[in-house]
Amino acid sequence: MNWVNLGLHAGHNTSTSSEDTLNRHGFFIGAAAQSDADVGAEEGATPADLKTSAHLGARVALAARQMAAGRAALAAA
Repeated sequence: MNWVNLGLHAGHNTSTSSEDTLNRHGFFIGAAAQSDADVGAEEGATPADLKTSAHLGARVALAARQMAAGRAALAAA
C-alpha cells in the first residue's frame, strides 16, 4: 500500500480563508467532507470538498504514473 497525502495546508482556519478554500477541514491523512445531517451525500457535498477530492485524485494518479514509470525503467535495466 502507498499513501498519498493531500499536499495542502489546512484550509478554513484563518481570517483570510473561506468555506470555498480547499482542505477546509484541515485534514492531513486524506480528504474529508461534511454535509448537513438532513441531506444526503449527493446533495450535501460542498464545491470546496468536491474540489479537494479531485485534487487528491489527481495526486494519486500522478503517484501511480510515477510508480509505473519506475517499474518500467527497472524492467528495462
